[in-house]
Amino acid sequence: MHYLYLADDHADWLTLRSASSDRSLPAVDYDRRDLVRGANAAGVVRELAVHHSAGRTEDRVHVGVLSPVAVVPLAEFEESTAEAVYQFVFNGRRAPKAKRRVFYDMLPSSNGVLLFALDEGHCAEVERELGEVHYFSPFSGLLQWMAGRKQTARQHRVFIHCRTTQIDVAYFEGHRIFAFNTFDVQTPEDVLYFTCQLAQQFGVDFTSTPFIVCGRAEKIPVVAGCLRPFVAEVECVDTAEEFDHHPLTEIPQLPFELLTKLMN
Repeated sequence: MHYLYLADDHADWLTLRSASSDRSLPAVDYDRRDLVRGANAAGVVRELAVHHSAGRTEDRVHVGVLSPVAVVPLAEFEESTAEAVYQFVFNGRRAPKAKRRVFYDMLPSSNGVLLFALDEGHCAEVERELGEVHYFSPFSGLLQWMAGRKQTARQHRVFIHCRTTQIDVAYFEGHRIFAFNTFDVQTPEDVLYFTCQLAQQFGVDFTSTPFIVCGRAEKIPVVAGCLRPFVAEVECVDTAEEFDHHPLTEIPQLPFELLTKLMN
């Protein structure tokens, strides 16, 4: 299996080989290339495609797209209206700056559907280098993990997922997701502000609701320390322990959201 993850500031390539594969090749092959935020990723995609062509099989490459997402209840989802719904959520009545292709991932635990998108031009660049691919949102694995993590039937939980300069905040009741928002942050106080604002919108009880911090290891204790004066129960996720010390947890740069997708 081959995965390409296109984030804002980096592109990751991951190959997972089965025991029946060529034993002269490593079971796990991981490669990261830095990107200038907002720059065209075509050159990096080409480099990765060429560099890893020797170890590629006929399997399609799974391409993770880091884009804004919208969660739609499964009962209200229609594939034919996915593009219109995504357009309305993120642009209202304004036309998008560039034509984009809208995709969706199922969230079976939450009875939801996750909508995400990639500019049509970027899709063309990826497919020119890699051929037929399968697109997915790395947030689908993250939300599936959140939905099933140590929960009782109606337990309320707030998750803070730490990335380089952003956080993703989610609110769950049992398996059901009620909110998932991304915020740009510069300080731990920014994290505290945005997290508490979202939690207050749902009447979260700060004395009994678990606030669970995950993501980049170096940011977790800082965020947790900022939350603890205001939140009674703060839990820090140790990635290795969370996934039973799976070999993939030994790759320090592997993004947590991509790891949850792979572990699902």
